[in-house]
Amino acid sequence: MKASGKPGSKGFRKSSSRNSIALAYVRRYLSTLPEEAIFTTRELLPLVQYRNTLDSFLSRSVNCGRFERLTYGVFRVRRLRNQPITEERLAGVKRNAFAAPVRTTDSSRQQCKAESVAFSLGDELLNERGVDLITGASQSSFEFEQILGPTARRSGWRLRKGRIKSRPLGNRKILLGETAVGRALLGLWLKGMRRKKVAKSDDQALLLSGARNGNSKHSERRVRDCSPEDVMAVWKTLDRREKLLVPALRQYLPQWLSEMLPAAAPESLNLLCKRIALQKDGKRDLYRKPGSRQLV
Repeated sequence: MKASGKPGSKGFRKSSSRNSIALAYVRRYLSTLPEEAIFTTRELLPLVQYRNTLDSFLSRSVNCGRFERLTYGVFRVRRLRNQPITEERLAGVKRNAFAAPVRTTDSSRQQCKAESVAFSLGDELLNERGVDLITGASQSSFEFEQILGPTARRSGWRLRKGRIKSRPLGNRKILLGETAVGRALLGLWLKGMRRKKVAKSDDQALLLSGARNGNSKHSERRVRDCSPEDVMAVWKTLDRREKLLVPALRQYLPQWLSEMLPAAAPESLNLLCKRIALQKDGKRDLYRKPGSRQLV
């Protein structure tokens, strides 16, 4: 006879017992998380045998108000004192679960800075926000939502929604990282990928936007929109520590940009020669910390 699935029946109790055992390690893992920790479905998958068991548990926990679903596959424990989180962090958590790196853009950094100030002061926040990011994997787009609680300057609860779009970028561009010098080099690289028209007689002539170089017989050709002057202008904005990191990043740069950069400092070259020895001695991380970063 087939076991009944009604509450209170013997078959229902057996099914609930099996699910409780299957989720024992999931519950143990969640109990060790600090407050306001964000977790994903993918990091819980190794703790269960069947995906359906985990999905059902998370769905029930969201419906009963125990968990808050920030976006598909990303959760946190619902508490009254939960603080708002930036969408950049949320995107980083989700993409990291799929082993995909995420990098910010100029627009997202400016928006995030303004939003972070609003978060800390308790000012009014946008009810909807669109975020454009860069990822090393395939293009992705997903919606998010979070509950904003009342603060000193904001009363009542609100639901904040938005959409995060990530466009793919090449692996070497992604490896330049989120440091100031990495962003500067990436900007020069992307600028150099654009082309402009110049007169064949003078590569530094004005762009041919309707006006030619006087001699109509001279044909045009396309050159990179990144000149040595552009490189030096960016180089002057970097401080000493940032300049010491440039030689370590040259392995990821295209040759045309690498040759435009000023000569590397002997201090950086000596350190690069010692990378293998530093790794064997366990001292490599000393030169990779923010503030003293000289290796990638």
